[in-house]
Amino acid sequence: MTALATKKKRRTSAKISKQEIEQAIKASGGIISAAAVILSKAKSEALGKPFSISRQAISDRVKKDPELAELLDHCNESNLDLAELELIRQIREGNLTAIIFYLKCKGKNRGYIEKSRTELTGGDGGPVALEPPKVNLGALTDEELETYAALSAKARDNPSA
Repeated sequence: MTALATKKKRRTSAKISKQEIEQAIKASGGIISAAAVILSKAKSEALGKPFSISRQAISDRVKKDPELAELLDHCNESNLDLAELELIRQIREGNLTAIIFYLKCKGKNRGYIEKSRTELTGGDGGPVALEPPKVNLGALTDEELETYAALSAKARDNPSA
């Protein structure tokens, strides 16, 4: 038996139930990598030997199971609620950073938004001088001059094209 086959056999010898994954997701607050650590530790203790499950394996199971995906979404929404509550608490305590952050995120419709403005000026703060490129028509052949004239006329006659 090859090393790869042995590895695969070791992995499949201990099945992980949906309920075990649910418990790990709840215990980790919806953090998949933490759920993998929690589940690996619990399974190692239950089996009496080292066991490991990857973050990716749990993530794959969640993607395949709508109920697990819904649980993960619920945990993430709960975390957002908790973060928002803490932000509001910080605002009520007068935390200026929290106040500014809140206004930048939620106060945009009232004008609390950072805008940057760029001004271009020429020498000594005057207007920018735009000069057309200098073209040496003497270096062109008669055929190239005719093509240039035709292109110039077309560009002049169709400015929006």
